[in-house]
Amino acid sequence: KLEKTQGNYRDIIKQVIIGFEETNIRIINRVIVKLLPFFEQTTQDRDISDIDIKNLVSSLCAHIILKEKFNYKENEFHENIISSSCRTISTTPESEQNKISEEENNLLSIIAYKNYNNKMAPYCFNEISHKDILPYVFTYNTPPKKDDYAGLARPELYSISEDDYQEEITKTILKSNSPNLSTWLTATNNYIRLSESEYIPRVDALDENTIKQNMFSFSDHEIKSYFHETVPNINSIPLHILKHDGDDLYNFFVEKYIEITEKEKIQELRNKMVNDGWTAIDMDIYHSDFKYKALETLDVDLIINAIQNSWSIYDIQIFSNHLLSVYNFSNLCDFLSNELPHLKKLDEFLNSYLDEIKISFRRGAIIELKNSVKKVKESLEKSISLTNKT
Repeated sequence: KLEKTQGNYRDIIKQVIIGFEETNIRIINRVIVKLLPFFEQTTQDRDISDIDIKNLVSSLCAHIILKEKFNYKENEFHENIISSSCRTISTTPESEQNKISEEENNLLSIIAYKNYNNKMAPYCFNEISHKDILPYVFTYNTPPKKDDYAGLARPELYSISEDDYQEEITKTILKSNSPNLSTWLTATNNYIRLSESEYIPRVDALDENTIKQNMFSFSDHEIKSYFHETVPNINSIPLHILKHDGDDLYNFFVEKYIEITEKEKIQELRNKMVNDGWTAIDMDIYHSDFKYKALETLDVDLIINAIQNSWSIYDIQIFSNHLLSVYNFSNLCDFLSNELPHLKKLDEFLNSYLDEIKISFRRGAIIELKNSVKKVKESLEKSISLTNKT
């Protein structure tokens, strides 16, 4: 698998892997598979230092051995680094309570200072791509162009002027050069980090309120584009795992992205409900985060309009059954109190709507729905009343 890797790089990689004395071929293959993407394009642009390669391979080996041999989960790397200082090294390979094997302790020591901004663990668990970690892996000997300063992940590692760097990130943070969200986030986080540590002086124009004002100025389209570009598998993962500990700026945009996608999902469900009927979304609502506020979220007026104009008898029956199944527990007020005004509105509509319909299949379905709405409304009112008395 290393055949396409440059000869001197290949020798260093082999040397480091052999140094771990790992005999499990599956683990070694996993290390190589996660390593190769870093050399596919990077080596074409410039030489990589031996130290960078050794550090990268060492970090990958340590993370993957802990993951595969010691069954570490993604969130356990940081926790176990902290707890390892309180444990004694065991003389046996097996870890005991308050003890840790020498091998595990050595591996934790490696990842403690070779975690690449805490991105190596999520990379090994396929939560991010090698592109997300690449800026932290290799050091550059050739100074970047001034226009690229604001997008540098670790500007302090480059031979560039602090004044020039500060000039560029100031323009970026103030959005005077129309940066994309990725560059703005990098520049802003670096400004906060570097100014707090006195790598660079603070800039009066970049106060907290100004940063917040510009943070709120990014459009939904810009936020969506950023996450779709930086998280290739974003549509197949739980969005909450995108959050980074201690990165408030990034987490703000994660929350915004979650809000945007939820709004779009709700609008999609509304359109489907009106155009294709309740049966098209019934199970989606059961499994949604707004299962207990469906009338409010989907808009009871839209539901009323759909009942009048587009729903089939089967849609009406399934909607009726849906309400009965959702309101099928005792402490309704703890989950469904906000639905009461919407239930009342739906109940009032159904009572008046029946006056317009002659005896027919549709009238029968509407009567069943009216009875279901009345039943769940009264159950919710009773639950609220009992709670208020206590």
